[in-house]
Amino acid sequence: MASPTRIIHIDRFPVDRAGLHALLSPEPDFAIVGQADSLESGLELARREKADVVIADPDVPDEEECFAAIHVIRREIPTAKLLLFTRRDTEQFFARAVSFGVDGFICKRTPVETISEAVRRVAAGERFLLPPLTYPSDAPPWRNADSEAIKLLSERELEVGRLLALGLSVKEIAVSLHRSVKTVDAHKTHLMAKLNLHDRVSVARWAIRAGIVRL
Repeated sequence: MASPTRIIHIDRFPVDRAGLHALLSPEPDFAIVGQADSLESGLELARREKADVVIADPDVPDEEECFAAIHVIRREIPTAKLLLFTRRDTEQFFARAVSFGVDGFICKRTPVETISEAVRRVAAGERFLLPPLTYPSDAPPWRNADSEAIKLLSERELEVGRLLALGLSVKEIAVSLHRSVKTVDAHKTHLMAKLNLHDRVSVARWAIRAGIVRL
């Protein structure tokens, strides 16, 4: 039997630490080898316990400090996978976290069963990026955007375009939307053909102009 995934959890809120421990500790393939309420103590634990996955919520008031914390984790324990489990649920924060090379990103509003899946995927060397929704489920922003091109696209094509613009790969979008890679690739192809776009950069530019992503 393979050794369990060794997990360190960094979160300043005791209730959140207790909740995650209660969720993950019964899983036989997980071992929570430490929890910490600060970045400094969490890094010390991660190094000492040879963590495979660090689950962190760098919940500090200043966003620059938050990304400084992410940078420190990546630098100090490069062999561990980093999964952000955060209250920060804006597209801007998500896009920047992806650019910092996090292995996983999930919001604290995510269904609990998704958390275990995220840990397993990042421990296996995959990225698990579940973008936040910054609008009510019944009122996506593009439905109010003044763009004739939007009317050409299905809702799923629009969502794929949004995630492409945020920097996700086709495989990562498939994970996020719980669809096959083949299906997502087809949506991407249809989107680009309908809008006469030829690469990811042009998709991102169009998505920003159309108001599908907010940067």
